[in-house]
Parts: sequence; structure tokens; C-alpha cells
Amino acid sequence: MKVTVSNLRAVVTYWVVVFWNHTKIRCLNYLRKRLFELVHRDHANYYAYLSSDELRQTKSSDTLFIFGSGFSINAITEREWRQFESGDTLSFNQFIRQDFVNLDYYLIREIAGIDHQNTGLSNRAYDHFRECVRGPRFTKTVYLLQNDLLGEVSIEVQHRFLLPQGSRIWFFRTFSRKRNALPSNNLDQGVIHTGGTLTDAVSFGYAMGYSSIVLVGVDLYDRRYFWLGEDETRPEDLARDAAHTDVHNTARPVVDLMRQWTEFLKERGVSLTVYNPQSLLVEVMDVYPARGEQPHI
Repeated sequence: MKVTVSNLRAVVTYWVVVFWNHTKIRCLNYLRKRLFELVHRDHANYYAYLSSDELRQTKSSDTLFIFGSGFSINAITEREWRQFESGDTLSFNQFIRQDFVNLDYYLIREIAGIDHQNTGLSNRAYDHFRECVRGPRFTKTVYLLQNDLLGEVSIEVQHRFLLPQGSRIWFFRTFSRKRNALPSNNLDQGVIHTGGTLTDAVSFGYAMGYSSIVLVGVDLYDRRYFWLGEDETRPEDLARDAAHTDVHNTARPVVDLMRQWTEFLKERGVSLTVYNPQSLLVEVMDVYPARGEQPHI
């Protein structure tokens, strides 16, 4: 391709616009955070903000179960759900809809229900989130909130007082977004965000010092979700001209990354396994021994 002055100008202009848009968002979010602290300083004790040392003290097991939202969630029995609670439990995103298991940690990077036309989250999504976190499965949950300047949702969660009064909150930073980034065992250094929020959750588990991390409901072989009908396609996938029978759009990058992470963690004495024996992740990690070859939906 021949490089011309006009082509060069177009490329430079594009990146200047991208940089400016991100800078505006960062500056706006910074001002919103400072404004929130100023306006609500009388509510400084509304939430319980944890230090990293205080967060570590909430850990009660060497095993962390991380829940995705795949349809195989519906095949899990009541006995299995109660067994999960013998370890520590964590989830994110759409698992907010669940009424299966008591959650010890819920990681907030984004809330489902984005209103793209208004470049923000719809009030309906916020109302739904507010209702869900007041359910019986979230009474003792520690909320992990993104503390980056692009962490708009975490700001909104506080700004709108979406969580119940007295909720425990710990702030995390994004350590890296690089495709081949490896997790750090330094909790204060931050989490990895690449290929989806699952990486945030796994890197958090490693930084917290869990020796066994188990991925539950991370199917990837289709786009079905536990709260939808067996043959129902999520509206977001319909908008992409995708069907519920299609392989998940993050499947390949997630499998490739987890291949690398499984070996990395194994070398450091940490077991990363998958619960559903039919998950595409069995290509790169073992099935959780306690599950065996039980069927999935």
C-alpha cells in the first residue's frame, strides 16, 4: 500500500480522536469520583471499604468456585450447590440473576443491559441490579469494583447507591489488557482483563492465594444462558445475527488463553479446572475431580 500524505493525515487524525475520546472519559470519570466524594462525604460510612489485607481475611477456603452463566448451570443439583458453599464462591456479569448459591464475591466490571444509543446503562438495568443484590444470595457478598478511570459502572454503583447499606467493597485495578498477559499474585497490582471478565475473576483468584480454582457454567460450546429457555437466543446475539446454537463468540480466545494460564498456574502449585465435562475448556484443562463425568444439559 502506497503511503501518501492524505493517508498519513487520516491515520494521525483517527488516533488523535481516539486518544481525545478516552481522555475525555477519564477526565469526566475522575471529576465524577471527586464530586461523589465531596457531595456524599456525610455518607462516608454508607459502605464498608476494605483494604487488601481486610479482603484477604474474608477468604475461608483454599478452593474458589467461579461461576459463568452457561446453560449447564441448570443441570447442577441442589446437593452440588450446597457443596460449592463449602468453598468460596465468585461470579460476575449475568450471574446476578441467579438464586442458586450464596456468593462470597461478585466482581463488577460492567452490568448487563447497555443502552448503546445513550452510551451508558439504562435505568432499567440499574433497577434490575439494585433488586438482585438485595436477594438472599447476596447478604454476605463482598463486591469487587473496578477502580480505573474508565470504570464508569463502578462509579455509578456508588453514585446511585445501588448496593445495600453496609455492603463491603474492595477496589481493583486493571493490571494489563494485553492478549498474552499472565496473572500476578500481587493483589494490589491488579487483575488481567483480556478476552472477557472471566480473566479478571481467575487472576483475582490467583492473587488471593487459592490453590484450586474451578470454573462452573463456562460452557462456550453454544450461546445459551441459564436464565433463558433451552431454545432461546439472547437479544444481544440476535443483534449480531447469531443463534443460541452457535459457538460462543469468545470461545477461541478464551480457550487459547486458558491453555497458557493453566500451565502457568500449575507450575506455581495452583489447579485450574472446569466443572462441566462437555465444556470446550476440557481441551486445555482437567475436569474438576469431584464432578467426574456427570451429564450436562
